Amino acid sequence: MTLRTLCWTALLLGSSLSVAASSPASTASESPVPPPADIPGVSLLEVGVGGVHQAGLIVYDAKKYGLPPAGGPHNPIWQNCGIYAKPIATEYAVHALEHGVVWIAYRPGLPSGVLDKLKAAVKGNPRAILSPYPKLPAQVVATAWGVQKRYNGYGAEVKRFLTLYSSAAGSKAPEFGATCQGGTGETDSRQ
Repeated sequence: MTLRTLCWTALLLGSSLSVAASSPASTASESPVPPPADIPGVSLLEVGVGGVHQAGLIVYDAKKYGLPPAGGPHNPIWQNCGIYAKPIATEYAVHALEHGVVWIAYRPGLPSGVLDKLKAAVKGNPRAILSPYPKLPAQVVATAWGVQKRYNGYGAEVKRFLTLYSSAAGSKAPEFGATCQGGTGETDSRQ
């Protein structure tokens, strides 16, 4: 090993150790960070730190991860941002959430006027996915990594959720800013 490699290794390890030492450890007794005051009713979910890649079908526990899931293990390939007319594979969408994407899921059969408003909101945001999701607990569910909010229809609050959680200031995503393209644009053939 050269002196240069040794120095870089020491520098990197030193930086990692100082960051780890200065970051307080989470405990189960800590209360979660409260949701933003301007979006009441946002659910905070303990979905893990990210980076857990798993191929194939993943069955998510709705009580733990939300419906649709707001994080957890996911496929190594992410879902491309955009608007989809058919359901997408949850495992790909969760990977996109890890990148800081907001997933707006809607119940199939949503009135066309509401769907048009959702499409307009997502079309104006390069870090968003819109897709139908069967068996949703509400007409519309907005999801980002570790956070979720249910809506009955579309309103300004849906747009606020989309704007806040697709930004660096509001996102809780472990890989915020990673690409939202170059993954898959396919819909879920299992549906």
